[in-house]
Order: sequence, then C-alpha cells, then structure tokens
Amino acid sequence: MATSKSTQYHAWQPGLDSELPAALRPLESLYHSQNSSTDYQNTLDLHQLTGIKQERLAAFTWQRLVLHELIVRVSANILVPEGDDEELLGQRFRLILDTIQQQYIQPNAQQIASDFSQLQTQIQYDVNNLLDEHLFATVKREP
Repeated sequence: MATSKSTQYHAWQPGLDSELPAALRPLESLYHSQNSSTDYQNTLDLHQLTGIKQERLAAFTWQRLVLHELIVRVSANILVPEGDDEELLGQRFRLILDTIQQQYIQPNAQQIASDFSQLQTQIQYDVNNLLDEHLFATVKREP
C-alpha cells in the first residue's frame, strides 16, 4: 500500500507523536520559571485568543536560549568521541557543554543578561509601534 508524501516515514519524520496528555502539559520544562518567563496558563489563554501554538508563545530566559544554542552548535560543529560504552558520548557531550559554559558564558553572564534585556525592550517597543500603526490606528474622518 503506497503512502502519501506527508505520511512517509524517514529520519526526520519517524512517525512518532510526542503530544503529551493535557494533564501533564503544565509540567513541561517549557513552562518552568528557570526556562521561561511565561507559564502554562498564560500561554494557553493566549493560544485560545490568537490560535498561535502555545510553544510559540513561550518567552525563554537568556540562560535557556544559550543552552539551546550550545547544544545545537556542539552537535553540529564539534566531534564528540563515542567510546566503547554507550554513556561515554553523553558524558563527553555534557563535559564539552560544561566547559564552554564555565569558561565563556559564566564570565560574561552579566553582559549577556543586559544585552538580552535591551533586546527585549527594543522588541516590545517595535511590536507596540507596529500594533499602533497597523492595528490600532485611528481613522481620521473629515467633517
């Protein structure tokens, strides 16, 4: 039986469904205060109001964004030796991440936090201006 292109399974579409049961969704790390400045209920309310997926509405902390970027960059750009034991890959991967965090991120944490805060402020300003200009613009009526 032939399957359509959208349902063919491959490395990037293994056919797994990662949808959590509704009762467990508030426990996702996406909504933990150390990872995000938004909580589950706020993103749910915004999702119901706008239709935007909840995970797209989360506002990550700078620490979480840095960690994500490190994981992506180390995975893509650094050869992590596997070794004979399965757990060696994970241990070595974490060691590389920890080394980068301690030697490069932590010494610059204050500057990174400040830059992140400035970027957030600028984005809020730009979004508010766009909303005022396009969504909340007043229509001038002539007498």
